[in-house]
Amino acid sequence: MPKFDRNDPSSIAAWNGASERLAEGASGDVVAVLGSNVNPLGVWTSTELPALIANSKVSSITVIDVLTGVARRIWP
Repeated sequence: MPKFDRNDPSSIAAWNGASERLAEGASGDVVAVLGSNVNPLGVWTSTELPALIANSKVSSITVIDVLTGVARRIWP
């Protein structure tokens, strides 16, 4: 894996691909720890979350706020 560089399209593509493959391989109850200001164009929103929702092996998705520790089920 290349070092992440938001100015290098090949770096972004490599990291997005790795994130998508990870989400496609997930199963059961998925938990993600996120900050309170999730980038709407970032990898979680644009790649990981859609792949998790499309993954028939995922039964639920819960996010935990990294600052507060509050857990919130977001899917289904």
